[in-house]
Amino acid sequence: MTQFADVVIDDHFVRVGGKSYAINKINSVEIRGLTKKGSSAYPLLWVLAAVLLFAAIAGEAKGVSIFLAIIAALFGLRSWSKRHSVTTYSLFLVTSSGEAQAFASQNGSEINLMRQRIESAIAKAA
Repeated sequence: MTQFADVVIDDHFVRVGGKSYAINKINSVEIRGLTKKGSSAYPLLWVLAAVLLFAAIAGEAKGVSIFLAIIAALFGLRSWSKRHSVTTYSLFLVTSSGEAQAFASQNGSEINLMRQRIESAIAKAA
Protein backbone atom coordinates (compact mmCIF):
# COMPACT_ATOMS: atom_id res chain seq x y z
CA MET A 1 0.00 0.00 0.00
CA THR A 2 1.26 3.45 -0.96
CA GLN A 3 -0.08 6.63 0.58
CA PHE A 4 0.35 10.13 -0.76
CA ALA A 5 -1.20 13.40 0.46
CA ASP A 6 -4.86 12.52 -0.20
CA VAL A 7 -4.37 9.33 -2.19
CA VAL A 8 -4.07 5.72 -1.02
CA ILE A 9 -3.07 3.08 -3.57
CA ASP A 10 -3.15 -0.64 -2.85
CA ASP A 11 -3.43 -3.73 -5.04
CA HIS A 12 -7.22 -3.43 -5.34
CA PHE A 13 -8.20 0.25 -5.15
CA VAL A 14 -7.05 3.79 -5.72
CA ARG A 15 -8.70 5.98 -3.09
CA VAL A 16 -8.76 9.72 -3.64
CA GLY A 17 -10.55 11.57 -0.87
CA GLY A 18 -14.02 10.05 -0.70
CA LYS A 19 -13.86 8.32 -4.10
CA SER A 20 -12.46 4.86 -4.88
CA TYR A 21 -11.42 3.42 -8.23
CA ALA A 22 -11.11 -0.35 -8.62
CA ILE A 23 -7.70 -1.25 -10.04
CA ASN A 24 -9.17 -3.94 -12.32
CA LYS A 25 -11.60 -1.37 -13.83
CA ILE A 26 -8.89 1.14 -14.79
CA ASN A 27 -8.03 0.96 -18.49
CA SER A 28 -5.29 3.57 -18.57
CA VAL A 29 -3.58 6.25 -16.54
CA GLU A 30 -2.69 9.64 -17.97
CA ILE A 31 -0.88 12.69 -16.66
CA ARG A 32 -1.68 16.10 -18.09
CA GLY A 33 0.10 19.31 -17.29
CA LEU A 34 -1.51 22.74 -17.36
CA THR A 35 0.87 25.67 -17.22
CA LYS A 36 -0.52 29.01 -16.15
CA LYS A 37 1.53 32.03 -16.96
CA GLY A 38 2.66 33.79 -13.83
CA SER A 39 1.21 37.13 -12.93
CA SER A 40 3.24 40.26 -13.47
CA ALA A 41 0.37 42.26 -12.00
CA TYR A 42 2.21 43.23 -8.87
CA PRO A 43 2.87 46.89 -9.70
CA LEU A 44 2.25 47.99 -6.12
CA LEU A 45 5.15 45.86 -4.90
CA TRP A 46 7.39 47.22 -7.65
CA VAL A 47 6.40 50.80 -6.79
CA LEU A 48 6.93 50.15 -3.09
CA ALA A 49 10.33 48.61 -3.78
CA ALA A 50 11.32 51.61 -5.94
CA VAL A 51 10.17 54.14 -3.34
CA LEU A 52 12.04 52.33 -0.57
CA LEU A 53 15.14 52.07 -2.73
CA PHE A 54 15.08 55.80 -3.49
CA ALA A 55 14.55 56.53 0.22
CA ALA A 56 17.51 54.29 1.03
CA ILE A 57 19.73 56.09 -1.48
CA ALA A 58 18.62 59.54 -0.30
CA GLY A 59 18.75 58.64 3.40
CA GLU A 60 21.47 60.13 5.54
CA ALA A 61 21.41 57.55 8.33
CA LYS A 62 23.43 54.57 7.15
CA GLY A 63 21.57 51.97 9.27
CA VAL A 64 18.16 53.16 8.10
CA SER A 65 19.32 53.22 4.47
CA ILE A 66 20.56 49.64 4.67
CA PHE A 67 17.29 48.54 6.30
CA LEU A 68 15.23 50.28 3.58
CA ALA A 69 17.40 48.74 0.86
CA ILE A 70 16.85 45.26 2.32
CA ILE A 71 13.08 45.80 2.52
CA ALA A 72 13.09 47.12 -1.07
CA ALA A 73 14.97 44.01 -2.20
CA LEU A 74 12.47 41.75 -0.45
CA PHE A 75 9.51 43.49 -2.12
CA GLY A 76 11.28 43.30 -5.48
CA LEU A 77 12.05 39.59 -5.09
CA ARG A 78 8.48 38.83 -4.03
CA SER A 79 7.10 40.65 -7.05
CA TRP A 80 9.61 39.01 -9.39
CA SER A 81 8.84 35.51 -8.05
CA LYS A 82 5.15 35.90 -8.92
CA ARG A 83 6.06 36.32 -12.59
CA HIS A 84 7.07 32.69 -13.04
CA SER A 85 4.75 30.18 -14.62
CA VAL A 86 3.14 27.49 -12.49
CA THR A 87 2.41 24.00 -13.82
CA THR A 88 -0.33 21.88 -12.29
CA TYR A 89 -0.19 18.17 -13.08
CA SER A 90 -3.42 16.18 -13.15
CA LEU A 91 -3.66 12.41 -12.89
CA PHE A 92 -6.53 11.03 -14.99
CA LEU A 93 -7.84 7.50 -14.63
CA VAL A 94 -9.67 6.16 -17.66
CA THR A 95 -12.23 3.49 -16.85
CA SER A 96 -14.84 1.73 -18.94
CA SER A 97 -17.43 4.18 -17.60
CA GLY A 98 -15.43 7.23 -18.59
CA GLU A 99 -12.57 9.45 -17.61
CA ALA A 100 -12.06 10.96 -14.19
CA GLN A 101 -9.46 13.33 -12.78
CA ALA A 102 -8.24 11.61 -9.68
CA PHE A 103 -5.65 14.03 -8.33
CA ALA A 104 -3.92 17.31 -9.13
CA SER A 105 -0.64 18.63 -7.77
CA GLN A 106 2.14 21.05 -8.64
CA ASN A 107 4.62 18.33 -7.69
CA GLY A 108 5.34 16.47 -10.92
CA SER A 109 7.45 13.75 -9.28
CA GLU A 110 4.63 12.92 -6.84
CA ILE A 111 2.18 12.51 -9.73
CA ASN A 112 4.67 10.31 -11.62
CA LEU A 113 5.14 8.08 -8.55
CA MET A 114 1.36 7.69 -8.28
CA ARG A 115 1.16 6.76 -11.94
CA GLN A 116 3.92 4.15 -11.57
CA ARG A 117 2.27 2.63 -8.49
CA ILE A 118 -1.14 2.45 -10.20
CA GLU A 119 0.36 0.92 -13.35
CA SER A 120 2.20 -1.63 -11.22
CA ALA A 121 -1.06 -2.58 -9.44
CA ILE A 122 -2.84 -2.86 -12.82
CA ALA A 123 -0.10 -5.16 -14.12
CA LYS A 124 -0.41 -7.39 -11.03
CA ALA A 125 -4.19 -7.59 -11.47
CA ALA A 126 -3.94 -8.59 -15.12
